[in-house]
Amino acid sequence: MNRTEEERAKRVAAKKYVDEYDAGSCVKGIFGALTGALAGTVPWIMFYGAGCLTSWLAILTVILASRGYDSAGGKKTILKVLIVGVAAAIGILAGNIAGDMVYVVSDGNMAALRREYGVDVIGFYCVTLGTFVKTQLLRLVEGLAFAAFPLIRVWVDVAREELIVKRLRLEVEKE
Repeated sequence: MNRTEEERAKRVAAKKYVDEYDAGSCVKGIFGALTGALAGTVPWIMFYGAGCLTSWLAILTVILASRGYDSAGGKKTILKVLIVGVAAAIGILAGNIAGDMVYVVSDGNMAALRREYGVDVIGFYCVTLGTFVKTQLLRLVEGLAFAAFPLIRVWVDVAREELIVKRLRLEVEKE
């Protein structure tokens, strides 16, 4: 293979890489990220129901949301960081609320609620809505603090890939 054939092969490979980068859909990515984040709520609920600290599982939620975004064919832009972050926040909130429900229903806590307040789970949350909202917001902030670490990594990876694609586009345009 001479030099011109090698350069042409590199340009073809670069064009293919750029075309693959441009393919994808943010809508597909949103559904994939939400699916991944909600998959991250399963261990969250299990650990929460067992009475363990769950905030560190936000790391897993972000990783699964990012993998879900990629596997669903999400467009590789900086929007990925925002979409994955919002999906992770939804997953964290869903895990906390579902974990609360599991905790209240298990271990005879439901009977204690009925004896003490005369209400069931939904009634309990309506009676103590202010406390419930404050608690969920605190847990959400706590989870997002843990989620920041892998989210920064997602941002760095997206930014790096965007730089690579810009360089490859310049090479393809030279043709």
